[in-house]
Amino acid sequence: DKCTLTQQNLMEILIEPIDNKERIIRVADNLMDVKKWKGVTMSESAEVLEIKWWNLGLKGSLNLEFLPSSVVMIVLSLNEISGAMNLSALPDFMKSFEANFNKFEGSVDLCSLPPQLELLRCMRNRLRGTICLTNLPYSLVQLDLSQNILTGSLELTFLPGDLKVLSLYNNSLSGPIDLTKLPKSMETLYLNKNLFFGTINVTQLPMKIIDLRLSENNLTGETDFRHLPPSLECLDISDTKLSGSLCVTRKRIPGFNVSPSGVSLHIKA
Repeated sequence: DKCTLTQQNLMEILIEPIDNKERIIRVADNLMDVKKWKGVTMSESAEVLEIKWWNLGLKGSLNLEFLPSSVVMIVLSLNEISGAMNLSALPDFMKSFEANFNKFEGSVDLCSLPPQLELLRCMRNRLRGTICLTNLPYSLVQLDLSQNILTGSLELTFLPGDLKVLSLYNNSLSGPIDLTKLPKSMETLYLNKNLFFGTINVTQLPMKIIDLRLSENNLTGETDFRHLPPSLECLDISDTKLSGSLCVTRKRIPGFNVSPSGVSLHIKA
């Protein structure tokens, strides 16, 4: 029973499948106090709060289901950690999970994330299968699953109200995309380098959006660009079959990429 284990026990089980534990602890000292582990931050009550194992060259896997319930942040980016990414096992109070540039594989369950999670970044792994975006935590601000092997369609009309960044570029996602009910808080949306198809409606984008990338998709059709929000600084619709006329100020032109496509770019008088 996990509840009967000490924080020390839990952390030892967590890293048991790691091949090169010496990057975190002194292997010769089997009873090394978790307070002395590299990248571990403890609370005043001697509970593990944060784990930052960034760029340590870790190899093997992790028993994520044994993360102490007190952990609110874990950073695993830039390692070679493999195995399943069991996100449903994350502690209830976790706010940030980062595992960019690893070798995690298998499916991704986004329906059982910690209710207070604010940041989930797992770009450039080997995650595959479909993803569900309709039951994300209300607290979520950033979600990045770019450069994986994700497939299936996307439902973008029930995203969390506070979501600012959604990055899913360079996957194999497909189907039509509805951009008319994005969260008002959204600032960045990367859907480029996928297999999305059909027409798009960009007349109801969030008024805070800064960067929208839809390039390298099978998007088609005449598009009305007359109601783009003034906040939009970057728009990439290159390598699509969209058409229409886009008028922007000279100052904004460097951030707008429409070629090759059927969209003509004009300087607003």
